[in-house]
Amino acid sequence: MQRPRSHSRVRGCDTVSLRFCPLTILLLGTAIYFYSSLWPFRVTTSLTLDNEDPFIVDLRDHHARFIKDGPETTQSDVVWYQLNLENKEHTLLISVASGEDLAVVDALV
Repeated sequence: MQRPRSHSRVRGCDTVSLRFCPLTILLLGTAIYFYSSLWPFRVTTSLTLDNEDPFIVDLRDHHARFIKDGPETTQSDVVWYQLNLENKEHTLLISVASGEDLAVVDALV
């Protein structure tokens, strides 16, 4: 699989135009893999699978020197996954975590 060398960043939800609101993905299968790069500043993304409690994915590279709004410090890789799902349609909600400014997603497999 090839992924583009760019990232999708989502800033807080604009309720007037509904821009940048949670992204809902419908998928069929028994596993899902969430890809992202890591960053030299605080970045999180909220993932909710099938209406379960949200999981906050920490995308900060804790080994890198802090650089506010700096470029990614790693290549995109799997940072969250779920295996052994029932073979049926699942719903994944990707959103900006509470109290955060943005969410990042590179790819879903």
